[in-house]
Amino acid sequence: MSEKETAKKYLKKELREKRYELNLSQEKMAEKLDISAREYSDLENGKRFCSAKSLILYANECDMNDKEKLFTDLGEIIRKSDE
Repeated sequence: MSEKETAKKYLKKELREKRYELNLSQEKMAEKLDISAREYSDLENGKRFCSAKSLILYANECDMNDKEKLFTDLGEIIRKSDE
């Protein structure tokens, strides 16, 4: 699996879990990420990868431990792909 596919799969899971935790609809989460509901649905279904802007806005929805885990995990995905 490519780095991009691995990252999309990871974010798919993270986004869905965080949305459920925050008790938000896909539409409301899309608003928080400043994207359309369709774009958000594609993110949550692993059809696309988010922009840097959306990733930062998403991180702002996370507490500090979740932010650290998010960026550590994504960094690990990238590191492994470089090996």
